[in-house]
Parts: sequence; structure tokens; C-alpha cells
Amino acid sequence: MGYISLVSILLLLISACSTAPSYKEETLKALGQIEVNQSQSLTELTRLCGLGNRAACALSNSDYEMPSAEFAVVQGATTETQTQVSLLAKNTEKLQFFLVNRGNGELAKLSRSEVKTWPKSPWQVHRLVFSDLVVGHEYALAIIDHESRLRDLRLLKAFDPKKNTSEIFVASCMDDNFKKVQSEMWTQVEEDLNAGKFEVAFLIGDNVYADKGVNIIPGPATADQVWRRYAETLNRLKFYKFRKLVPSFFTWDDHDYGWNNGDSSYAYRNEAQKIFKSFWPVSEMPGFYKAGPGVSSFVGFAGQNFFFLDDRSFRSANNQSSGSQEHFGEEQLDWLFKEIKRSPRPTWLISGDQFFGAYHPFESFEGNHPKAFSEFKKKIKRLKVPVIFVSGDRHLTEVMKIDKKEVGYQTYELTSSGMHAKVYPGSFQRDPNPRQLVGKDGTFNYMYISSKTLNSKSIDFKVKSWGPKTGENPLIFEKELRVKK
Repeated sequence: MGYISLVSILLLLISACSTAPSYKEETLKALGQIEVNQSQSLTELTRLCGLGNRAACALSNSDYEMPSAEFAVVQGATTETQTQVSLLAKNTEKLQFFLVNRGNGELAKLSRSEVKTWPKSPWQVHRLVFSDLVVGHEYALAIIDHESRLRDLRLLKAFDPKKNTSEIFVASCMDDNFKKVQSEMWTQVEEDLNAGKFEVAFLIGDNVYADKGVNIIPGPATADQVWRRYAETLNRLKFYKFRKLVPSFFTWDDHDYGWNNGDSSYAYRNEAQKIFKSFWPVSEMPGFYKAGPGVSSFVGFAGQNFFFLDDRSFRSANNQSSGSQEHFGEEQLDWLFKEIKRSPRPTWLISGDQFFGAYHPFESFEGNHPKAFSEFKKKIKRLKVPVIFVSGDRHLTEVMKIDKKEVGYQTYELTSSGMHAKVYPGSFQRDPNPRQLVGKDGTFNYMYISSKTLNSKSIDFKVKSWGPKTGENPLIFEKELRVKK
């Protein structure tokens, strides 16, 4: 137990202290009660809280004087019994981590802990995996420094992947230079999270503008610059300071890759992948969450498949006229279709840029690599399960109706972009989309997707696109849809 292994001695010392103990002393006493007597720990924490012990109140089922959210923290893939967390801190910090069940006061098991660093960077990422969680209980993640002070505390829950419904938050394009807007947008998302309006977050690309503000002449970022920009962004965005954590899943697009409109020829491609996998909690969890080629990944819950695709690591140059055309690459697509066949149920394909985007001159699978896209649609058509598409990048929000002639049945592509980044009024007037069911440009936005699995070949879902709640009409659009193979 590290520093807390001296608890029995420290408790004796604390009992002799003044009637106004420091927060450090209160923390030691609260954690000491947990270690000394697990079966009575909640009772003891409640008793200490009643005596004014702030740490005991924070660790038990009370919000009394909880410490400020000091570190950037994100929760990753989570099951009924296990969760993973990434935490950004200065490399001079000596930290310990405890996950306390606020329902019974017991400690979850810290089953894995590792630290990711980068040469000459003052920032490091703590990667933690906790096990022995119980569904329905809230947990307090206590972050303790080398002086045994409770420096930060976050709340999280286990996640039940077996039910047939899901409530998902989706966002992309998060420029950390939009300071006022990001605070406002994330504040309203946090209010929704606290109100239970979603249970999972998908951050689907341009989560970090790693290539922005690093060079006088715009161009690809170096690996050192990508690491620095990830650290800066996590420290700036309010999402990573939420008191309540939420299981979050990630993929990237060009900016967090490190090169605007970048492809597989990026000199720091391998380093960028390593940085992505260092900052985000993306460790595999057998039977639930697995990694694919590049930074792609798969998670299955609510009777559905979710594939987060890597649209950069294997990408050919946009619009190249000779040689093979690749958007996701042969290796990634082979992995994707094998996994879908292994788990035949309604499937969501999630990419940083649009799939069906030939209507505009910007990046998309259909527009940049039409031959590969045509083959991709043929493979989608041969699947026994329905597929829905989710994308970002466009700095607008819309729902496209994909006709039966495209993939063999009617489906949809949902685009959510940008959460807080430059937006472009008049985009649809300049580039009208013949497939568009509903959409809006020129406004910051994010999306909620509520879904219900009917069977392996049918799914109902509701899409809500939200803008700033300071505006007159924060609900941009709402659609109830069904996809059936």
C-alpha cells in the first residue's frame, strides 16, 4: 500500500494532534480506516465525516468540501468489474491512487499501473487499471501526493454492457484556442452528464489540434510538438476536469495525427500512434474492448458493435491518380470485416472524416478515394448485419440518408463537428448535399445518440444535435430513425 503501509503508526500520531487537523492528517486517517477494517470502512468514514473530516466526506457518499479538480483525468473502457483511467501530471509529482467504493467503503484493486513519458517533456501520463468493481456503486478516485495530501478526487461507475440500450455523447473538432466557447460547451455537457443524459462518450477526431500553433509556417508537427500539444489540450479543456468521469472512446483525424490532411507518408506516423496510445486509456479488455491496426479499436455493448477507425495511418495521398487508393488500408479493413463477421449484430463505423462526402471538395472517403470506396460499399452490402456511419471533421452537423442502392438497405451517416472550432456559415449553400436529411452549418455543436437493439438485423435510434444553450434554439435538430437489414 505504499505510503499508507505506515497507517497504524500514523493513526496513533494523528490521535495526538490538535483538534484542527490538516487536510493531510484527515486524508491519512480516512484512508487508514479503510485499510485497517474493510468491512467497517464506510461506517468509519461516515463517522469521521460527521466529525468534520473533509477527506472522509469526499471518500464516502458526501460531496462536502471535495478538493478541486487539479489534474487532467479521463476514464476509458469500463465493464461491470473493471475500468481504466489516464491521468496527466508533472513528472516531478509522486502520486498514489485509490479507488474507493462510496457504497461500502471498500477499495477496488489497482491491477495495473504504468507511466508514459516523453524525452525532455515535463509531463507524464499515469495509466491505471482497476478491477473488482460492482455495478450500481459509485467510486471515488482519490489522488494522493507524496505528502499524503488528497490532491484531487473524481467520481466514476462501473458500466453494464449487456443491456440493449445506449446513451452516447459524440463530439469532434476541439480547438483549445476557443477558450470561452469550450468552457461554455463543456459546462452544458457536464450538466447533462450529471443529470444522467448519457453514459458513454465518443471523441471521434481532432480532439487535439497538435499541428496548430507549433510552426511559424504551417506544416506537419514534430513528435515532440505532438506530445506537447496533447498535454496542453488536456490541461486546458474542461472535459478532463469533470468531477464525474464517463467511459470514453477515441479515434483521431488529421490534426491530432499531427499533419493537416495528413496521410501515411507522415514522417512521425509511428510516434504519433505511440502518443495517442499514451494519453488515452486504450488498453485492451478481453471480451469487451480490443485494439486494431494503427489506432483503430472495437468495443461491443448494448447488443451493438462500435468500430473506431484510423483514417490516417494507412491513407494514400488524397486524390492520387495512380497506384493503389487507400483510405483505411487493406490490413485495417480485413480486420474490420473479420470482426463484424465474428460478432454479427448492428454495427457503427466511426471515422474522423466523412464516408459519403463527394458532395463537397474537402476530405472524405468517397471524395478522395472513390475506387476504394466503391469496393468498401460492396463489402458492406455483403454483410448480414446493418451498418450505420458516424463522422466528424466538417465543422457542421448533419444526417445523411444513404439509399438502398448504395449498400443494399437504407441507412444513415451522422456527422457531429465542431465542438469548439472555427465554423463556416453558408457551407451547405456553397456545397449542397443531395443525401442530406437534416443539417445545419455555422454553429458549434455536439450530438447525442440514443439507441435500442431490436435484434441482430434491426436497430432503432434517436439523434439529437445540440448547439450552445446560450442561443435561442440550442436543439439544432432531432430525428428518430430505424435501420433494418
